Amino acid sequence: MQLSHKYSAVKVFVRQRMRAKFPRAYYFFGTSFFLALLIVFCFHRNSTTSTSKSLDTLRYNFRQFYENISSLAYWPNQAELEGTVTVEKAADVISSNRSTFNSTEATPAKSVNSSQAQKPSPPPTTLQPGNRSSNIELTNQLYEPGYDTPNIGLCPDLGVSLKILILIISAPNNTDKRMAIRLTWGSFTHRRDLRMGFVLGRTNSPNLTSALEKESQLYGDIIKARFLDTYRHLSLKTTSIMEWVDHYCPRVKYVLKTDDDMFINVPVLLRLVESSPNHRREIIGKLAVGAWAFRNKKSKYYISPEQYAPSILPKFIRGPAYLFTSDVVRDLYKQALRTKYLPLEDVFMSGIVAPRVNVTRVNIPEFYNSNLTLIDACRLKYHVGIMTNRTQALFDLYKKLLDSPWVCG
Repeated sequence: MQLSHKYSAVKVFVRQRMRAKFPRAYYFFGTSFFLALLIVFCFHRNSTTSTSKSLDTLRYNFRQFYENISSLAYWPNQAELEGTVTVEKAADVISSNRSTFNSTEATPAKSVNSSQAQKPSPPPTTLQPGNRSSNIELTNQLYEPGYDTPNIGLCPDLGVSLKILILIISAPNNTDKRMAIRLTWGSFTHRRDLRMGFVLGRTNSPNLTSALEKESQLYGDIIKARFLDTYRHLSLKTTSIMEWVDHYCPRVKYVLKTDDDMFINVPVLLRLVESSPNHRREIIGKLAVGAWAFRNKKSKYYISPEQYAPSILPKFIRGPAYLFTSDVVRDLYKQALRTKYLPLEDVFMSGIVAPRVNVTRVNIPEFYNSNLTLIDACRLKYHVGIMTNRTQALFDLYKKLLDSPWVCG
């Protein structure tokens, strides 16, 4: 009992000494603890309010998205009834992604009943070459007939004495590739029954435009059409080829369309057409069957479901190089203008347009159309077209072609 009393007395003594010695410490820690509790409480309250607002915003945005989807779902049917052009699908509009020819945003309508669905605004009545619009569908809304530089001297007497006219798709700034072609396989076209030209579009660079004019005056082999030269306008280039041949070279027997990164084995090409002189209404080349449509927007081969809905592309002749008879150019040109535009020119012209005008597609294994830069001289003589990834390869392949009679016998 006495020990317990002494222990209690010691505790009281210690407490009194501590309070007397450290009054500021007790006050500081107590105040800090209170402020900490206050801050935590305020933060929790603000966070709860912000979360609630975010959830409300998310619900609103989702509701708006659903309403836009519902309203836009009625647009295509309404457009067909009114005879107008359909607009981009709702997903592209909501996400603000531009389609291949979309330079103006489509504004989705508010939610409406199906009987009161709003129709889209009509397409622009006039289009500058190279412009893009979400309302554009048919090629004739993009294509301006005629040429800034026609160079009709490429085809004398409407092509009556020509076996093959070779037209090469090129970009305005690919001067080195055009020069390499002129110095290598293009030199075969100095024959009287062959001609070669380069098909280009317009450029926004005044300096490059001036340089192209000088190049055209010097070589006389450049055809410049009336649209902006971009990769997505390749189908316009092929359409311009059909127009040019129809107007200026309709009596040529064959036309070879190729790219400026291709090496064309002209002797093999001549043997091919001479061995089968009775081709009529045909596109000849490497036939592609069962190719998938690219849906990745980062791919240069991308086509949207609005441009081509099926996931499998139609049969088509691969575009790096293909041959066609001149009796199809007028029908292909006119039908292309009436066809929904597709930027993949080989799929567009040989896969979609050609079957509509009863043009036969013929698969020829000599049109390899792949990269075989390291091919030896003996194998080279079996291929019409070989893709190259550098300009120097054109000179290397040309030397192999010239050496092949001695190397291979």
